[in-house]
Amino acid sequence: LRLWNRQGQQIAVLRGHQRSVSAVAISPDGETIVSGSGIGDSTLRLWNRQGQQIGILRGHQRSVSAVAISPDGQTVVSGSDDNTLRLWNRQGQQIGILRGHQRPVTALAVSPDGETIVSGSHDNTLRLWNRQGQQIGVLRGHQDSVSTVAISPDGETIVSGSHDNTLRLWNRQGQQIGVLRGHQRSVSAVTISADGETLVSGSHDNTLRLWNRQGQQIGVLRGHQGPVTAVAISPDGETIVSGSWDNSLRLWDRQGEPIGVLRDHQSSVWAVAI
Repeated sequence: LRLWNRQGQQIAVLRGHQRSVSAVAISPDGETIVSGSGIGDSTLRLWNRQGQQIGILRGHQRSVSAVAISPDGQTVVSGSDDNTLRLWNRQGQQIGILRGHQRPVTALAVSPDGETIVSGSHDNTLRLWNRQGQQIGVLRGHQDSVSTVAISPDGETIVSGSHDNTLRLWNRQGQQIGVLRGHQRSVSAVTISADGETLVSGSHDNTLRLWNRQGQQIGVLRGHQGPVTAVAISPDGETIVSGSWDNSLRLWDRQGEPIGVLRDHQSSVWAVAI
């Protein structure tokens, strides 16, 4: 893992995982980083903001492919190729196993109120879970694997991206309310700005796309030379960060204009968080 300041300067390299780092999240208070790794390691690791490892979470039997932290910072949620989600407390103790998906879990998000977990899977579904880990809904509509999911800041809208090249909008009850078409290949990353006005998606067509809250495409960001596999927006909404199989991260302003390229990774960038 690598830490960068907002000017794009590398400030630390975090070493500890024995395989590829495939997922990362930062706690709401900015004090803790959680990362997940591939098969052969299959751990989550906790780091402080200085980049020191402070814990190792063991339990998944295969690659950890998604991770999220509850808004109160008390619970880590992870998803894995072992088809499960797992809940952990902030001390790194496993407190629950969520079973329901029939194939690898590839995407996770937690609602702003912390009451709902949304997961996406290669079984083409999204599933809703309450904070105790009970399944409360199954969202069907995608025609291929679900690879990414995000929840709007007001908690009213879920956005998912899939290998079927689409993004889909769902209300909080799990009813599909829109389909966003534009990407030419799999959608592999999605995020929503803090004001809820802008959605940013990344795809294996090497582009990012900007959408308004009604689902209309308002911009196409070109620059990456490989699939875009990670995207995040700064809390103030001024900066978009994307990661790609071209080994780079790119910085964009809120209008989608390029403002920087971060090059130090020696292989594909799979995850990014701000």
